[in-house]
Amino acid sequence: MKRITKAAALAATGILALAPAAMAATYTVAVGGSTTSGTNAYTATTSAISFDTNYGVPMTCSSGTAAGNILRGTTFTPPAATTVATITGTTWTGCIAPTLFNTQLNVTQVGTWNLKATSAPVNGVVSGTITNVNAQVRSVINDRCEFDVSGSVAGSFNTNTQTLSINFSNNPLQITNVVGCFDEVQDGDLADFDADYAVSTTGGNVTFQ
Repeated sequence: MKRITKAAALAATGILALAPAAMAATYTVAVGGSTTSGTNAYTATTSAISFDTNYGVPMTCSSGTAAGNILRGTTFTPPAATTVATITGTTWTGCIAPTLFNTQLNVTQVGTWNLKATSAPVNGVVSGTITNVNAQVRSVINDRCEFDVSGSVAGSFNTNTQTLSINFSNNPLQITNVVGCFDEVQDGDLADFDADYAVSTTGGNVTFQ
């Protein structure tokens, strides 16, 4: 019987050690069970949005919407970040800053935001990030308070409830171009926002296969 040399055994062990990385799981975005490459438009609604700076200046909105496209058939291999959907437009209703003398605010999305998956589905939930976030915040009364926010935020999508959640409060957004705001908001301040959006698409539920 041929003996296996120590060097050969070590080489085999090394190959086995590399195997899990080489066999990383890949998932595919499905809409209504279909993974055929294409896009499905979606709309999303929320009954509340909260916004807060790292210096404790809050803003709340009574409701909001988001719209964009699900990139059906897109594959992703966690933990690599892969764009699986886009946010092409949002609305923000009834926004007010109570600590800024109840200043009413308008929020306008700038550009397209990207939803990127970074984790495997766990109990139907995929974690990820929303990148290229860029928005203008302007008071209804001109020049009373205005600023821009930009950056990326963490989020997750629950396939069981079809809910996109943005509920991470680690102040990832950068505030710039501040005008007014009673000196309570300044360039360089950080901010986060929280919301849960109920998502519906033109093709059915979004899942990951």
